[in-house]
Amino acid sequence: MCLTNLGFVSKKTGDLSNAIKYYNEATQINKEVGNKPGSYASINNLGLAYYTLGEIQKALACYFEALKIAKDLEDKRRQARIFNNIAGTYQTQGETKLHHEYLEKGLKMAVEAGEKRGEAALLNNLVAALITTKEYEKAGVYAERTVQLAN
Repeated sequence: MCLTNLGFVSKKTGDLSNAIKYYNEATQINKEVGNKPGSYASINNLGLAYYTLGEIQKALACYFEALKIAKDLEDKRRQARIFNNIAGTYQTQGETKLHHEYLEKGLKMAVEAGEKRGEAALLNNLVAALITTKEYEKAGVYAERTVQLAN
């Protein structure tokens, strides 16, 4: 956990090379001791660091590895978060269909997990995506759901 935290601090201060080093060390130790939640955290954060560097394929590899761990843990909250990260990566690549698909998967997981904050974030991302593709009616439905969550 300390190494993951050091990676987080390094990333936030712009030292991505050290962030990656710490996340890799944390991942190795978490795997050795069988700490799946810790592995998820360090691998997800490693993906975020790679994404920030523009290393999209490495980011996606990390996200899919973290997704497998979240599924093994049967943790829908973590699955929702990682689906959102995957969706954002596909958006960056201009892969609209995959972007929407992973946002929808994340939304489903957030709802099943009762994760209202995650549900609202995913709904907002979906609304923006649907407006971009001129799917205004569906965007309106999701926007209304977001407002209902806020009340």
